Amino acid sequence: MAEAGPLSALVYQSLWVTADDGGMARCDPDRLKGEMFCFWKDVGVPEIIPALRRLHSLGRITFFQGSDELFCQIVTWERHQKVHKPSRFRYRQLHEDFRQIVPEWCGTSEAPVRVSPPPRLLDSQTPRPQESQLQGGASRPAKRKADASQGTPTFRELMGLVRAHLYTPDGKPASGWDEARDGSILKELLKHDRADEVAIAIEGLAILRDFPGVYADAVDWPYWPQPGQKADLRPLYNNKSGVLPVFSLAMQAYWKHANGRAGTETDRPPMHIGDLLRRNPVR
Repeated sequence: MAEAGPLSALVYQSLWVTADDGGMARCDPDRLKGEMFCFWKDVGVPEIIPALRRLHSLGRITFFQGSDELFCQIVTWERHQKVHKPSRFRYRQLHEDFRQIVPEWCGTSEAPVRVSPPPRLLDSQTPRPQESQLQGGASRPAKRKADASQGTPTFRELMGLVRAHLYTPDGKPASGWDEARDGSILKELLKHDRADEVAIAIEGLAILRDFPGVYADAVDWPYWPQPGQKADLRPLYNNKSGVLPVFSLAMQAYWKHANGRAGTETDRPPMHIGDLLRRNPVR
């Protein structure tokens, strides 16, 4: 491992200790940062990606993908790691489409790698308001391609929404808050809620912040998003509000706000939120 260097050796060690008993480990760079290096300020995703690339080029790991999750097989696992009474659990059994791949960022070039793709925003089919009508994160929707076949948002794309809508205006978390902590919260949310619902709630949280008192009454609570300030995912996870969980309030705010984007040239009354959801089902 001397040829790999200290950082690659450290990442390699993190893969060993998290692998299943067959030597397969989750290795998404964002996940590794959040789970293994969340308190290491000098080890971020831009450092983890070259380390994984180096391990792959040295033949230490091979990459696999199942659904949207990235895994790696430790090549020398059977030779060096003899597991006494190994469990039957294997990551590859969780995905029918489990297959070997080479990630786009895992080339031979050592050039800097763009960490996250442009975030995708789930939205209704109603028009956008004018920029002058909005403020803060809600006025900067994340870009999405016209192709509607993109499928379920990935973890990286959801983190892109967090940066675009909650970490305004510069895409960085508030002082004293680590992006990796939002990554951990996001993983917990995805255990109970669909990814497309989480995407809607993220933008809805920005709307609750940027339009105080319009879509929900503010709650006297340290985690409630304040106008003009950066926000994080704690309100969606801790769920303290007067009547409904904040996650539900954020989703309602998103759809109510989307329903009001039809323009000001008509006096059409707002559509009931239930009717709107039936007209624009979340897929």
